[in-house]
Amino acid sequence: MLAQSLVRVARGIGLGLLIAGPLAAQRGGGGGGGGGGGGGGGAAPTPDAVEPPMQLDLTGPVRFDSLKSILSLDSTQLSQLNEARNVHLAVTTALRDSLGRAAVARGFAHQTGTASDTSWYKVFSKLYEKVLSRVRKADTDFMRKQVWPLLTKPQQRKMQDWLNAQ
Repeated sequence: MLAQSLVRVARGIGLGLLIAGPLAAQRGGGGGGGGGGGGGGGAAPTPDAVEPPMQLDLTGPVRFDSLKSILSLDSTQLSQLNEARNVHLAVTTALRDSLGRAAVARGFAHQTGTASDTSWYKVFSKLYEKVLSRVRKADTDFMRKQVWPLLTKPQQRKMQDWLNAQ
């Protein structure tokens, strides 16, 4: 439960710290034309009750440099946390890439660049929720198993206090 709170807070911190990239256009309206009905050609349907991805779902857990002063991290802890984050990002890169494609397919984000092959739209649109769940589980496990044990008891209390204040 605490680890999930850490991940939610980490995502919140990251959202505040990261410059909104291509996903800042989440659920952006299409250009021109009004009225209901009709299709947008091959456009993906607008998602209904499906949760959109957060920026950190795509970029990974918060950078620990931003928590250094809050948690009074020493240079050794900061180094260990950053190394653990780098390894975690390397392990989850393919999963995050899949989530990015699935977010585009579900209409939560807009693709940047040119797409020469859009056959993946249907596949990833169907897999979106599963991939999002896997990314969030990986991040929660990372925070619970690798980050939390590196913090001292006082740092854990500070983190818990900070989480409760959010």
